[in-house]
Amino acid sequence: MAGENGDWIKLYRKILDSAVMSDSGLFHTWIMLLLNVNWKGGWFKLKKIEAGEMAFSWRSLSGRLHGAMENPPCINTMRRRFEKLQLLGMIKVKNVGKQFSVVSVCNWRTYQHCVSEIDTPIDTPTDTPTDTPTDTDRRRVRKKEGESFVPPSISEVESYCREKGYRFNAESFVAYYETRGWMLSNRLKMQSWKSACVRWNAKEKEYLKGGKPTISPDRGGVVVDGTEEEQQRKLAEWRKKKAAEKAKKHANPTTDQKECT
Repeated sequence: MAGENGDWIKLYRKILDSAVMSDSGLFHTWIMLLLNVNWKGGWFKLKKIEAGEMAFSWRSLSGRLHGAMENPPCINTMRRRFEKLQLLGMIKVKNVGKQFSVVSVCNWRTYQHCVSEIDTPIDTPTDTPTDTPTDTDRRRVRKKEGESFVPPSISEVESYCREKGYRFNAESFVAYYETRGWMLSNRLKMQSWKSACVRWNAKEKEYLKGGKPTISPDRGGVVVDGTEEEQQRKLAEWRKKKAAEKAKKHANPTTDQKECT
């Protein structure tokens, strides 16, 4: 979303005269898309997702945008609605291999531009590792309004990692879950980011024991250590190693396999 910390979006009155208003289902999908795209840049499976974009799969798209409905639209309906939005010049959809697609809202920065889009990755320029009175007051107000979960800043995650002795990259952790709207893999809203840190750290240890490069444990594929070039290199080396092991296994079958042939 466009507001501070993605709290709100801008909606212009001239939408009342647009073609999208003639179809209530299409209008609903359009508004939900505006509410779910990234309000600032992030990463998903080594792909940079800019503000105004969202990574998605067709299978889970309806649940992600219309999960609160009693009877959410089917996949074919969502495909038709996205096609209409593309014809109207409101979105662009790009397939990223066979894993996922990326939808981009056209003219996002023109209509949704906000000062918060140029904020630093650690929330505000005056943040300290122990947080600031301004951030603390804002979180207290949110809790008074009944909001049970408040996303952490990178500095908060870093502080918690130091306290617990975790070594994963806090910025990648925050960027990954911001891309998902702080939703878990079971499509439920996150209740405790500290619990997510515990699981992230445990899964990373499992990957390290297996000789696999440190990627995110929640199916995200985000490499958590090193620069982007190093991330790509580590992943490529690991895949090459696994491919060589597989080829060697087929070239030299075991005794049991030879007997079967």
